[in-house]
Amino acid sequence: LPVNPVSPWGPPITNFPVGFTKNLILSENKYLAGENYSIADIATWPWIARHEWHDIGLKKYQNLSRWYSEISEREAVIKGYAFMDENAVIPKP
Repeated sequence: LPVNPVSPWGPPITNFPVGFTKNLILSENKYLAGENYSIADIATWPWIARHEWHDIGLKKYQNLSRWYSEISEREAVIKGYAFMDENAVIPKP
């Protein structure tokens, strides 16, 4: 992965794919920040929803797939996903 040389946080950790890291977190928690749905889940889910575009291989991450599927069934998520296109279908792992 390319390193952003102007990042104020320094170079990103690129040894582990994002899917692997989140899968590990979700092996111990129902949601990204613990046992309750939070802004961490709300902010991250749209990026994972584009898993086909980013080719992260969502199916190979069991915990991340569970988390993604559970959130994709929430009424507000379905409504938000269809906001720009009422015929949009949330991609499944």
